[in-house]
Amino acid sequence: MPNRAVHPRARSIFKARTKKPNFVLSVAATTIRLSFVLALCAALALLGAVVGIAKAFVDTAPTLDLAALDAFFSAQQQPCVITIQRKGKTLDINLPAP
Repeated sequence: MPNRAVHPRARSIFKARTKKPNFVLSVAATTIRLSFVLALCAALALLGAVVGIAKAFVDTAPTLDLAALDAFFSAQQQPCVITIQRKGKTLDINLPAP
């Protein structure tokens, strides 16, 4: 049986590396990559916390009673007078009924 093992790089257009990579640059690149992954994980955790708190707030909020709200605003149909006092001066503001 003949040996048909052909070197995998025999026909490559690229040349094999002969130098070791720069240690400082490889440490910096790895640090940046890990920082990015850590920031992404922290952002996803924060997003999950915000969504969880919002869901809990919506689930526990009481239902809105529109009849009571309408009764409150219809009782406010009288004119409103606002009095502002500053430095001994008084300002009365008369707001018409809505």
